[in-house]
Amino acid sequence: MKNKEVIKHSAAIQTSHNKISLLQKKAWNILLANSYDNLLQKEVFEVKIKDLVDVLCFESKNEKHLKESLKTLLATVIEWNVLDKDSEQEWGATTMLSSVKIKKGTLEYSFSPHLKEKLYNPTMYARISLTIQSKFKSKYTLILYELCVDYFIRKQGKGETPWIGIDDFIKLVGVENEKSLQEFKIMKRAIINKSVNEINEKSDIFIEVAKKTESRKVVALKFYISPNTNTHNLLTRFIKPPKQGELPFKPEDEERKKLYERMTEAFTLSDRQAQEILNTMHDFEEVKDILDMVERRIKRDEIMNIGAYTYKALKDQYQPRKSIIAIEREQEAEARANEEKRKA
Repeated sequence: MKNKEVIKHSAAIQTSHNKISLLQKKAWNILLANSYDNLLQKEVFEVKIKDLVDVLCFESKNEKHLKESLKTLLATVIEWNVLDKDSEQEWGATTMLSSVKIKKGTLEYSFSPHLKEKLYNPTMYARISLTIQSKFKSKYTLILYELCVDYFIRKQGKGETPWIGIDDFIKLVGVENEKSLQEFKIMKRAIINKSVNEINEKSDIFIEVAKKTESRKVVALKFYISPNTNTHNLLTRFIKPPKQGELPFKPEDEERKKLYERMTEAFTLSDRQAQEILNTMHDFEEVKDILDMVERRIKRDEIMNIGAYTYKALKDQYQPRKSIIAIEREQEAEARANEEKRKA
């Protein structure tokens, strides 16, 4: 499992039934991160039980406990658009997982088609760090963190949630059937204050709570979100929703990131050109070889327009009819022609 972040649509974050444990919620985030790159291409995904347990920091070796957690995810309903955050109204419901199977130390699992579509084509992005979520000790903290990251990203650098009615907040954190936690004084002490303190202490955001009162009764909450300067070195990153065809970088994907920076900084490719190359050429060693070849020609002062020359070399290489030898010959001919033009 290489992904250490999961991109989640607001619909998945703002669930109406959060009656799952912290461990189960973390597990679902991990399963989503593991499947995200091929979410629309595949029906069934798999992960080694050992890897899942390691990422979860799950100390128990009891497979029965893991099976019970998976059965809970199969029975837990996600209802999206609870807070009506999308500009277009849409209601839907599904379960967190649609099927699971364990065989020979491997977990196979699947999501419903409607949920996959929602998760893979988000109109608003929340990037949830699996490293940060592993630090949380309360499921209420993780629920509130996901909500606030969602609205922080939406505001691009600072953010605030809408006013959330107390009844909606009770539904959001999944305590509809726990009367003792619905009294605001108790809810504030047991859920809100503890979650806010844990987020501010352990995560990459800092949140503050505002209360709306009517007749001296708290009727709604709003959360203000800002970067947490005390934990700036954590893994999570806040990003703008990528445009169609753009490459949403994952900070842990160092090889891809380095190639992108090398192409845009050293070889002056545009963002669009670099993204096109990385989305099309999947053999990064080949990309490096071509860049090295172009770099040698640059050092010999054989190239006039570095960006255009590099882009052509890379773009031609991923056309199926051309080989690297053919490209080298074309580039040698172009270099000679450029040299003759300079001498003329």
